[in-house]
Amino acid sequence: MNNFMFKPCWVMAIAVLMTGCSRAEPTKPQNPRNTMITSCIDRLLLDMPSPIEFSGTEVKYDGTHSFVGIGDRGVRGVRYGERALTETHPTAETEFFRIKRQVGTRITTQEQLTSEIFAIDGEIELFQDILKGPDLELRAEAAKRLKELRVKRASVEAARPHSGPVTIADKTAFAFQDGGAFKLGFYVPEDRRVRILEGKLVGGAHDGKEAVQEQYKLFRSRYLPRNPRTGVGQRGFCTAHGIILEKEFATERNTFTEVMFRSTKYPNLIFTLTVEPPSAEHQDIHTERNLGADTANLHLIGIEKRFGPERVSILGANGRVLGYSYGRNCSKTSCRPADQLYEFEAKTYGEAGNKYRPHLTLHMIAATSDEYKTAWPELPDAPDHNKVMRPGLKGKVPPPYEEGKKIFLQVLQSIRAKDPL
Repeated sequence: MNNFMFKPCWVMAIAVLMTGCSRAEPTKPQNPRNTMITSCIDRLLLDMPSPIEFSGTEVKYDGTHSFVGIGDRGVRGVRYGERALTETHPTAETEFFRIKRQVGTRITTQEQLTSEIFAIDGEIELFQDILKGPDLELRAEAAKRLKELRVKRASVEAARPHSGPVTIADKTAFAFQDGGAFKLGFYVPEDRRVRILEGKLVGGAHDGKEAVQEQYKLFRSRYLPRNPRTGVGQRGFCTAHGIILEKEFATERNTFTEVMFRSTKYPNLIFTLTVEPPSAEHQDIHTERNLGADTANLHLIGIEKRFGPERVSILGANGRVLGYSYGRNCSKTSCRPADQLYEFEAKTYGEAGNKYRPHLTLHMIAATSDEYKTAWPELPDAPDHNKVMRPGLKGKVPPPYEEGKKIFLQVLQSIRAKDPL
């Protein structure tokens, strides 16, 4: 049997994936030697080689969700209901005020809204003139457009007095109203991170600044900062660096999570976990192409080994797991190592209508360092390939393929529901 195929012990291991936690107490770490740490993300628990590190966003508004020193990997972060949450990398308190100014520049000012109303009025006058003309078809189109413009004008007019900063008592916090939306943020000195929450007000632009203040108070009362070891036994929705507390039978199911994590013991092994509600339509995971490699030129992209695909159960739903090991990546003129030595992916579409079986993807790459890449000849047709994108991995190399595969399967097997079902 080739060394990249399943051994019988692996077949048995992946067949016993957890299907969710039904006990009142969270499941304990499965490694008897305590070399693994249990952490929560989204509404799940997972075990990782200790210590574990989660990604954060760059210290700026609209920053990329990534690891410090790894500039070519980024993910989308967290959405809770209709609210997007940002959690930055650790930073100084002075940087918080710079982010506050950045957010403020994105708020639509009353002057801008007034200018927009003037522009809409100009369009209304134009279509009113067309409405007086003899062409029946143009008049019908003008009448339709006038109706749309008047609705738009009313919306902008309603938003005009409700745009700007909102008073918050906390000196290291801010809030803004942007018509029918809000943006608020605060600095947590304990972990030196900035949190930013953005969303829509229930009453739209008609809600005043008091509604934004209430949103701030509500979020601060429910959101608790945490480190990777905490939050496991609390009911709620785990973000990368916090937990949003929830009451039983009062949970927000319209959520989205895409975060990266890794063990600092194996910094080159970068995991990405994506969790979202299952699709309303049935999807067959076994008909999907495998990481895009089935139709690729295997010689050019340098695939040396293939793992799976194998059918598995993930949180009780049908899933599959597969992986690839890579050799040199060749062009017509030269060859270099790939950006990752190997990768693994496990995926399930979940179960339609079952909120405890989400659409989930666990992906892991064995990222190489910049030194490893630049030790080979340049690729003339890829000038950007030599850019220093991973200073955070300087001097570090991934573990061997078999060890990396073992770690990935351990993490996959450990995934389970956090709260009692």
